[in-house]
Amino acid sequence: MYVHQHVILALIASLILFPFIKIYALIVFLAAIFIDTDHYLCYLFEHKDVSLKNAYRYFYSNPKKVHLYIFHTIEFWFILALLSILTPFFLAILIGIFIHIIQDLVYHLQHPKSLKYKPYSLIVYLRKT
Repeated sequence: MYVHQHVILALIASLILFPFIKIYALIVFLAAIFIDTDHYLCYLFEHKDVSLKNAYRYFYSNPKKVHLYIFHTIEFWFILALLSILTPFFLAILIGIFIHIIQDLVYHLQHPKSLKYKPYSLIVYLRKT
């Protein structure tokens, strides 16, 4: 899914949530967008290149390469779920991430072959590599 699609849908969800959770809606929005920083971090460690533009090009030109996107893993969500018990801040981050992941899953349902290149678990990733 393209970045602008994530931004638009995250904005809509945050605006809907704003009357109920106030300022935390901003955290939801930011989390729904910045979860994809794991793509950039993956590119940075793999290529030792800090160019955001190059990273963007790389991922769109290599959609069939398996990468570990740590913020997209069940294990990361579980840690966030535990932290969300402590403070609404982490709950807002978790909600934002779920908004993003739902969008990703809809994309994968439309493009079923793409799911095999994006493991949603650290364990699955380690078994594939």
